[in-house]
Amino acid sequence: WDAIKPIDTLFNSSELSTLELIVTFAAGINVMTTAFNGTITVDSATLYVAAIEEVGVPAGAKFMVNKEYSIRSLVTAASTRHQIRLPVGNLYRSIVLKTHSDGVNVNTILSNITLQSGTDVFKNRLAAHLQMENRVSYQMENPIANDTVNRYYLERLLDGYYVLEFVKDGRLTECLDTTKLSSLELILDVAHPGTTDVIDVYPCEIVLPAVAA
Repeated sequence: WDAIKPIDTLFNSSELSTLELIVTFAAGINVMTTAFNGTITVDSATLYVAAIEEVGVPAGAKFMVNKEYSIRSLVTAASTRHQIRLPVGNLYRSIVLKTHSDGVNVNTILSNITLQSGTDVFKNRLAAHLQMENRVSYQMENPIANDTVNRYYLERLLDGYYVLEFVKDGRLTECLDTTKLSSLELILDVAHPGTTDVIDVYPCEIVLPAVAA
């Protein structure tokens, strides 16, 4: 994950009996929005998988494990305190939020994002300002079709995405440590612009290796 020390980010499979990459292919039409009324046909598709392996790692070496998953929350009404509870017990490197209304990514659901545990506030960001920061940090934008004009100010934000990053300089020691927290919540200021409004949360947790007794 671009940690400053590559050894921090190894996935050690030496103690596993199996390791599988399971991919689910969707229909070709799923690459388009619900407003598309044409036809897409996929004649054939091939998946190529490449792996980079580290050679010479000492036997029994223990590494932190990257854990990623998704949490879905439906927005049924406008609220200044829409709450999404997150698991505690591990470290958080980052949390990504994706908002979509009736199947289309939009910026009209989120106004403010707060991450807190009890009265301790770890993040409190205006959603629009966070998006602009993400654009600069991660080049999160939709390219324009006409390359003959000034791209800098005409390229659009990547709608619906918000990245809360804790490890901005690559040092995993800056992760949010929740091992001693009793709770962790996202408190969101939300609108309800569509019929089906959804917030998907993608946490990136780091599981520390067990300490020998």
